[in-house]
Amino acid sequence: MEQIVPPELEGQVTGFAESVFLWATNLLDTLLRPWVAYQIAIAIGILVAAQLLRAFVAPRLHNWMRTREGWPTWRMRVLVVLHKRLRSIFFVLLITATVAIMREVTWPSRSYVLAIIANLAMAWLVVALATRLIRNKPVRTVVRYGAWAFVTLNILGLTEEAVSVLDGLAINLGELRVSAWLVIQAAFTLGLLFFLASFASRSAASRIEASEEMSPSMRVLLVKLLQIAFFGLAVFIGLRASGIDLTGLAVLSGAIGVGLGFGLQKVVANLVSGSSSFSTSRSSPATSSRSARPSAGLTRLAPAMSRSPPGTARNT
Repeated sequence: MEQIVPPELEGQVTGFAESVFLWATNLLDTLLRPWVAYQIAIAIGILVAAQLLRAFVAPRLHNWMRTREGWPTWRMRVLVVLHKRLRSIFFVLLITATVAIMREVTWPSRSYVLAIIANLAMAWLVVALATRLIRNKPVRTVVRYGAWAFVTLNILGLTEEAVSVLDGLAINLGELRVSAWLVIQAAFTLGLLFFLASFASRSAASRIEASEEMSPSMRVLLVKLLQIAFFGLAVFIGLRASGIDLTGLAVLSGAIGVGLGFGLQKVVANLVSGSSSFSTSRSSPATSSRSARPSAGLTRLAPAMSRSPPGTARNT
């Protein structure tokens, strides 16, 4: 494993540090202006007002939710998520309304800081609510923090410098160049695709399990095969979308597939034979009941046939 340190990496890091320092200096100079101090005071007041609104609304909403009987589970989950984010929701609504009013009554520069805070709060709230759809906690955490970092850099105007520095931090694995930016991009893309694959596999599994035409073993086998197909496709699309060249991994994946095929050959054969025997056993009770009826009739006729006809004893 050979570590790549490009000659321009030091310049990129220095440029990024200078950009951050310049942005911080401009921010400090801006904070010293009177209207900026007023905007920060307004933002703090809005945060306090959002907290007071949450303290007033949250208990009443919780009591109202407890009286909702017979509601679908997904609707209750949405209410629970909104209940946990009430302060952020109130803050976004209040600060957005405040920025709109200030732009109507005064100069836009006097609401510049409030607009940045409103954009950040709105983006963080949307990311937090959207990532709640992901049930897997590690995947949800990766996607959430990655999205928060991206929208924050984008709103502050530091996206290009950060991408340049992260792309310069790379290692060389044979012919494959893996940079820090590539790893972050792949993790974020794979997280989203894993969520879609999990949703698709759960939907397909619910439909398959509701089918009564297949045996339980066949339903389990089909669900597992679909899960492997969905998640394998998610990995393939995620790596390709991240710009990772998979030609070097084609031979290795093919060899692993052949090895797994030979190794699982007996397992699959046992599973198929078990499912076929189970389907046969399902149909055997009807056959055995039909075949049992004549034998029962013969059993009932046996005593009658064994009786001596009338007059046989006199003849003998």
